[in-house]
Amino acid sequence: MKKEIKRITCMCGLCGKTHDIPVLQYEDNMQIKDKEVWYLKTVYYCKNMDEEYCPEEIMDENLMSAREAYRREKGLLSAKSIQHIREKYGLSQEEYDKLLGFEDGTTKKWETRTVQLPDQDEMIRNSWDNRYAKKMLEEHKEAFDPARYEKIMEDVKKEDLL
Repeated sequence: MKKEIKRITCMCGLCGKTHDIPVLQYEDNMQIKDKEVWYLKTVYYCKNMDEEYCPEEIMDENLMSAREAYRREKGLLSAKSIQHIREKYGLSQEEYDKLLGFEDGTTKKWETRTVQLPDQDEMIRNSWDNRYAKKMLEEHKEAFDPARYEKIMEDVKKEDLL
């Protein structure tokens, strides 16, 4: 069932006129990888054209919502959980890639656009454990500037004390 969550006044992407546009949400389905998932879809409604439409930023939100539904169904960490683990050690996305030995841009993709594979998800989960993070940091020491390596190692060790 469609539910109006708010109204905005802006130029309509369908009729080109400025008017009140209801923002609607409803359950919809989408194919993500090997699975059809149900997610909460957001759309704008143009009363002049009696038609729904999706501006680009809303399309991106809908796609992320579908991906998060897929992650939940597959038991994978959410994008926010990945970000939370990364931030536990004060790492940038690029540094987290280095820590885990992934290509540059991998963490950014997980946090914004793509779904991690199950074996990647396991590595991310394991990195919550400070001992694992320390081991991975030692394995990938050469990927870090020496001063930054020492600072990250210090932060990982501090987490051991908490």
